[in-house]
Amino acid sequence: MGLVGLWGEWHTWPYDADTSDGCPNYFPTPTTVQTIVSAYDAAFNTTKLQIRYPNLTGAAAANIGFHDDSFLFNEDRGGVLKSKTLPASLGGWADDSFLTLALNAGAENKWITETVGGEVRPEIQSVITSTTDNRLSNVQACIELAHPLWMINQVGIENYSASDTKVADIVRKMGYELYAKQAYYRDVVTPGAALPVGVQIENRGVAPFPYPWKVEVALTNGTVTRTLETTWDLTKNLSHRNP
Repeated sequence: MGLVGLWGEWHTWPYDADTSDGCPNYFPTPTTVQTIVSAYDAAFNTTKLQIRYPNLTGAAAANIGFHDDSFLFNEDRGGVLKSKTLPASLGGWADDSFLTLALNAGAENKWITETVGGEVRPEIQSVITSTTDNRLSNVQACIELAHPLWMINQVGIENYSASDTKVADIVRKMGYELYAKQAYYRDVVTPGAALPVGVQIENRGVAPFPYPWKVEVALTNGTVTRTLETTWDLTKNLSHRNP
């Protein structure tokens, strides 16, 4: 929902509510924000939506997810480094870190029904595997607490090696990874009898599958003889990484 503010990121800094710097406030009123949020929510009932800040008027109550445009970044304010993603209790900025805003809005569990995305902060896109760069937040904590389905990382796409196992590990932690641990069925099929079938599926990622894709099962004796559509809902398979 990149419609409002500078770069469509839902802020107008320095032309915001803090007018002590002499700049006028150009940000929309809460009533206008609510009107925009409500219009989007009413118009999109299939496609998932995301909005920049969880505390925007009406965002927490709407069927809308969030996107963190400063993912993994430790911001320096007067020599003090704190995370723009993590909650204040884990070293994030208490006024505007992504997860602090979500907690304050009562929307920290929105990832269960909606999607979370965003962008790795451009300043650190090339160093997300670093263990020494103090601009980088705790990567694993950010992923496991924010539950991102996807993240833009343009510099990473251009520079990371496909064989870099550290990068692969970070990417695989995000989103969903559905793993069929066990299947249950009868080896012998009796004509006319019921055929119970079950599958135990584990989500090894941090986010649910976002859309209710239909799951089919097939009966085969070397070739598929019949397919049946199930009522299994992949979106209900939450992450086993949820702290």
